[in-house]
Amino acid sequence: MLPNKRGQGQLFAFSALDGESLFTDDFTGTLCGDKIGVIFNTLCRRTLYFGDMNKFIAPELKCVTSDMVILETLIGSFSMIFAERHLVIGEYNDISGVFVSLDGECKTVKKGDIEIHDSNDGEYTAIIKRDGRFAFAYGKSENEVIDLCEKGITIDLEELKQIKKKPFEKELQNNDRYAQLYAKCISVMRSQLYSPEGNIKRIWSTPDRLPHRNMWLWDSVFHAIGHRHLDAKLAQNLILALFDVQREDGFIPHMARPDYISDITQPHVFACFRNYSLIFL
Repeated sequence: MLPNKRGQGQLFAFSALDGESLFTDDFTGTLCGDKIGVIFNTLCRRTLYFGDMNKFIAPELKCVTSDMVILETLIGSFSMIFAERHLVIGEYNDISGVFVSLDGECKTVKKGDIEIHDSNDGEYTAIIKRDGRFAFAYGKSENEVIDLCEKGITIDLEELKQIKKKPFEKELQNNDRYAQLYAKCISVMRSQLYSPEGNIKRIWSTPDRLPHRNMWLWDSVFHAIGHRHLDAKLAQNLILALFDVQREDGFIPHMARPDYISDITQPHVFACFRNYSLIFL
């Protein structure tokens, strides 16, 4: 069984292991506490959510990972799944519906069956609903979100679910009492990964996509120790990413991002790398 515990503030994000996921153009959310939905951290916060949970008949959460939520009821399945870094797709039922709300002022227009939200800050979202399916897109223009919605509504949802489940198959097949916990840990670890960008030349890790989004020396080391149990090459890259931002004089900053390097450092913990065979794998 996949992780199925939901809590307010849980991260909902697209992993660099599944495709491009950029620091400078991020679209990341957290789970709602009062409804089945996600609050996205755009300049004007947007919430994508299903309707009144009291309308759900025998609701049962089947999956809650960092990029997929699946709810089964007697009136059908409900899901929200990150398909791409700016695209969430899923299924719903007209009895409850799926909606988007925005904090603050926003202009909402309809173009065919696509609802477009312009928050007048250079960011747009849009949602399309067709035959019990939906696609919710983020972008910098109307045309961008329209194109993403049209693309998202054609994606094979069942195939995407199977792809999203693959990283957890090994743990869940072990039938260990902690299998769900291990799978949840894997989900969180995957969600913190960004693609190469700017100063950082390989996949790198951050302690929290919201709000601590930068690459930190100590956190990257600890993340690498965890990832080595899943993918030794990825663990190695998380370490080498720290050296991508090293200055010519040898200084390694305690924190960096694609467009910035700090001018202070921390006691280095690279000595532990040898014990965990990270560099020489």
